[in-house]
Formats: sequence, structure tokens, C-alpha cells
Amino acid sequence: MRQATTTATATTTTIPRKQRSRSFWVVLTLMLTLAMLPAVALTQQAQAATGSVFAATNDDGVEITYKVLTENGTAGTGTVQVGEGVNSQSRAMAEDLAEPLTISGTVTKGDITYTVTGIGSGAFSGCTALPSVTIPDSVTSIGYSVFFRCLSLTSATIPDSVASVGNYAFSSCTSLSSLIIPDTVQSIGNNAFSRCSSLASAIIGSSLQSIGTNVFADCTFLRARVLRDRGEPASIYLSRA
Repeated sequence: MRQATTTATATTTTIPRKQRSRSFWVVLTLMLTLAMLPAVALTQQAQAATGSVFAATNDDGVEITYKVLTENGTAGTGTVQVGEGVNSQSRAMAEDLAEPLTISGTVTKGDITYTVTGIGSGAFSGCTALPSVTIPDSVTSIGYSVFFRCLSLTSATIPDSVASVGNYAFSSCTSLSSLIIPDTVQSIGNNAFSRCSSLASAIIGSSLQSIGTNVFADCTFLRARVLRDRGEPASIYLSRA
């Protein structure tokens, strides 16, 4: 009896060239997408952090509110402003401090060290017992009504880093007796120093490009003189008549 022999024939399937090319690009796109996910997550995290508000205690034990302006989680750095800066009532301190205040140039939260680059609107508005304040040389802008009606404020050190002073920034600081605005300041807002009735002298630096209305309104007996030295840009000197 003859034994039947069965021969299996292997079948080879050939994938068309166009389909292979399409599959290659699908795989490549997937790999690139997966590689980008960490960077996208970091970007979303930074965007979420921008605008957030937190409180920190300075070297003098005073709790101050800060608002995040920028953040780089990878580098562990960022920038903040003092106070939320929403409006003229956005106080950065819960207490009415009756001792000199020094604003720190940096503040740390978690793994991020932030540089203080601005003072937001109303940060110290109505702090009637505050006698003096020192602003760090990292600050570039002083916002709207920051020190409005700080009745006991006798001195405020404006550093060479500041480029702008906002509307009503020091308005109604009735104890402020002298003022030096550095050469870096390019703009001063409306009524910035109005009703500073004790102001005896003020020097405005030579880089000023824009000055608002009524900047020194109701600053009794102040007058302005322009100082020039060998053709250098003018500074403005104000003193009692």
C-alpha cells in the first residue's frame, strides 16, 4: 500500500512598498510624539504656575504675598512681583507694619528660586505706619498706588534698576521729605508723587522720557530747576522755593 505524502508549501506575503513607507512614517511620528511628551508636560506646568500666588516670610519675619510672572522648572528659576497687583487694594501684607521694611531680591518656594522684578499695584497701599522701605536692585517696575497713603513713610530707596514708576505710586505720602529718582527711570505716571506735602527736594534722573500729569501736584512750594553739566543730559532738581 502506497503511503500518501503531503508537502506543505510556505506562503510568503510581500508588503507593497507604499504600505511599508506609510508604516515607517507612522512609527516615526509615534516615537517623536512620545519623546516630546516630557517637554510638553513641563511647558504646561510652567504655564499653570504663571499667575499663581504664594506667601513667603522675609528675613525680618514679615509674611509677604508674591505673584509668579515666569517660571523655568528645569532651571529652578523664575520671576515674581510683590503682591497680586490686581488693583489699588491688593495688599501684599496682612499687617500694617510699623518698622522699616526691606524687600528681598529673591524668594524661594519649593525647588524654585524667584527673582523679584516688580512691585504690583497696591502692594503696600494704606500701610499708614510704615516708616521706610528698601527696594532691591532686581526690581524694574513700581506699579500703580504701591505706596499710596503711606502716611509715615519718610524715605524710600529707589534702586538704579527701576525703569518705571506707576500712577499714584507714592501719592499722599505726607511724611516723605526727600526723593532721588535714578537715571534708569524712563517713565513716571500721573500723580506719582502728588500730595506729598512734606517733600522738600527731589532729583529726577536724566533718562526720563515720559512724565504724566500732576506728578507733584499739591507738593507745597516745590519748584523745578534743570541741571546740566558739560552738555550731559539734563536732570531735574526740585526744591522748596
